[in-house]
Amino acid sequence: YQTDIIEKYGIKLISWPACLAPMKSPSEFRVLTDLKLLHNTLVEGSCCWVHLSWPEVLQHVNEHQKHMESGNEAMGQKRKTRSDKGKK
Repeated sequence: YQTDIIEKYGIKLISWPACLAPMKSPSEFRVLTDLKLLHNTLVEGSCCWVHLSWPEVLQHVNEHQKHMESGNEAMGQKRKTRSDKGKK
């Protein structure tokens, strides 16, 4: 979300419902009521996408980079080792 959405497109989702924290893809919801709650907040406008100005995007990039360097977040997703690694 940080790099794929905010930094790439310059948009940010604000007012994500607190009861659905942490933010995740709607495809990962396992309870229909949670998905309906998210849908309703988006429809009524209490949760919405906002365009960021260029200085806001740069500020976000700098903050995210500092956060990554401090070791608070893993760099991307760690992939599973291939089953045929080291075999010929």
